[in-house]
Amino acid sequence: MPNAWLKNTVITGIQKLVVLRLPNTPPESAIVATASVWIDVLQGMHVRWEQHLDQTRIEQAFRVLCARCDKWPAPKHLIDALPVRVMPAPLPPPKIDKKTHQSNIKKLRAVLQSGVYK
Repeated sequence: MPNAWLKNTVITGIQKLVVLRLPNTPPESAIVATASVWIDVLQGMHVRWEQHLDQTRIEQAFRVLCARCDKWPAPKHLIDALPVRVMPAPLPPPKIDKKTHQSNIKKLRAVLQSGVYK
């Protein structure tokens, strides 16, 4: 079952393409099935779609399709139009004083030497 945001984003993008009435646009009776196929294709990409990382990317890709396509696109065109995923900045390393750091290293060595993790 796809995420609701992914489903809604694809449906909105498909609706925008339908409004353009490009050549080879599926008939109205097939639009729901068309959106379902596009959603299935995205779900089958072995990508863990995350709303905060991907919704804007998918919306941008549909805008590219609306601007550039002169006939109805395939899901491949949407995938090709996806911008690169922008990852959030990593967290800074934890601030730890030298004494605590050395104590943690001693504890780790003791665990490793105990043979528990062999």
